Amino acid sequence: DPDSLPHDPPTQEAAQKAAAWYGAEVLGDFPFAGRAERATAFALALLPYVRPLIDGVTPLHLIEASSPGTGKSVLMRACLHTATRGGSVQALAPGKDDDEWRKRITAAVAAGSEIICIDNVDRLDSGVLSSALTSPVWSDRRLGLSENISFQNTFTWSATGNNVRLTEETARRVVRCRLVAGVERPWLRGGWRHADLIGWIEANRTTVTRALWTCAYAWAAAGAPYGDGPVLGSFETWSRAMGGLLAFCDVPGLLENINDVAHAAAGHDDDAVLIRLWWARLGDREVTTAEIFPIAREAEFGMRGREDSDQRRSLAQSLRNMRDCVVGGFRVVHKSVGTDHHGRATFRLAPATVT
Repeated sequence: DPDSLPHDPPTQEAAQKAAAWYGAEVLGDFPFAGRAERATAFALALLPYVRPLIDGVTPLHLIEASSPGTGKSVLMRACLHTATRGGSVQALAPGKDDDEWRKRITAAVAAGSEIICIDNVDRLDSGVLSSALTSPVWSDRRLGLSENISFQNTFTWSATGNNVRLTEETARRVVRCRLVAGVERPWLRGGWRHADLIGWIEANRTTVTRALWTCAYAWAAAGAPYGDGPVLGSFETWSRAMGGLLAFCDVPGLLENINDVAHAAAGHDDDAVLIRLWWARLGDREVTTAEIFPIAREAEFGMRGREDSDQRRSLAQSLRNMRDCVVGGFRVVHKSVGTDHHGRATFRLAPATVT
């Protein structure tokens, strides 16, 4: 409760001590891949406390592990435990398609959730989720009714998964916190500072909350100075505000892994595998989606849907989105409907010009 804080705001020194304590007691046992990942965890924990001071949308905080049992779900719940109503994080299952994503997001926000957590994703490639992250207002039809509902997008977004595959669209909406255990069976690790971390946080809820409030309150009282570090496009205000808050609290590294996230986008990797096989099998001739479809399956290219027809439509949309893109040294050329003798769209690969 902020009313329980002293009337005189805490100093920057107090904020730095609070951040150091939180980093040791709550975050100290997690195997962060680097300081950028640790900074992302701090940003997730502090965001609900400063959200009213950030004008605009905020990215999805992806807590990703290299293998199961590394502690990603525990970290997400630990960061958000004191900011949730009732003290527990309610996680959503990922949607199988955009319609499911829309229904689940709408159900969560209609129920009053201010924190949206998505647990155990393997791929983030939803157009609906991407739109939700960058839209100032979430609008949809209330489930089961014809009534439309709208909510300001002031949510805190997070997700967990193992080696999550990202498309380029989702990668630019994500800040990543990667955990790397460095052992074969991370779930068998011992020596934790707090064996039941969530139980310990609940038992020490006031102390943990006060540490986070001290960081937020001291920064706000100092004028909420912005940082001058890296900026994530579409989330400029969040980048500068959260970068300033963490710098104020002596927590370095936010967004230093921004290029790593972009390069790791599975959409790019999947595209490159598909393009290599496509060129090897079909060369530079014009082909239809149906001809590319078995190659896409061989390449394990991500296609939505359960039926072949759904997957072919998904592939066609992906190919259209790739038009004029250069991947693996080739440019994807798309000709619209009516270009072959059956009136179907065609695609071909053209070697990219090196400049």
